[in-house]
Order: sequence, then C-alpha cells, then structure tokens
Amino acid sequence: MKVPQEFQLEAILRPLDGHNTVVSSATGSGKTMIMILLLLLHPMEHLILIVPLKRLQQAQLNAFTSFGIRFVIVNEDTPDDAELWKKIVNGYFQNVIITMESMGKHDGHFGKFALILRNQDHKFIN
Repeated sequence: MKVPQEFQLEAILRPLDGHNTVVSSATGSGKTMIMILLLLLHPMEHLILIVPLKRLQQAQLNAFTSFGIRFVIVNEDTPDDAELWKKIVNGYFQNVIITMESMGKHDGHFGKFALILRNQDHKFIN
C-alpha cells in the first residue's frame, strides 16, 4: 500500500475534528482511499456515495469490498423490492453507492432514498 498523500491525510483528519469535508482531486488520485480509511476508522458510521456513472459504482464497490466494507449499489437497475429496500433503510447495507439519476423524484428511488436519511439510527461520516 502506498503512503497517503498530504491531501488524503487532511481529508481523513478533518471529519475526526467534526468538520465537513469536500475533496476535489483528479481521477485516480486517491479519493476512494480516503473513504476507505474513514470507514475503517469508524466502522459503525454510514456513507452514502453519490456517483455520476454506473461503471464507477462497480469500480467503487470492488475497492470497498476488497477491504471487507459492505456496500449496496442503487441505480436504475435496482429492483423495487420491498425486502431489499427494508434492508437498505434499516442499515443492513451500512453504505450505499447511488447514481445521481437514481435520486430523481420521478424515475428514481428518491422517496426510498429519503427514508435512509430520515432513519435516526444512522450516523453518517461528515
């Protein structure tokens, strides 16, 4: 494993101090590793990752699961299955990777996604 870069360390430490963090960096520069390390440091917290492409969802899923971090992918192919959504909302899948299109009110899973955010049992990494 590589030694973390300065921007990665800063991005990991800021949430530990209670600060919200936005990371803007080039493709392949190590943003995913920041999220992986935060989730390993805080295994009981939740992460909702919003990505623009389904292809990126799968790459992110592979990276997270290689560290034993459980995620579920939500996109336009996600079935409208009550049992699956119950698991997602109740935190069985502690972390969610969702496409922007899936958050739409009309054709997406907006209502179900809102239930995740309203669930008081979830604690999210800032």
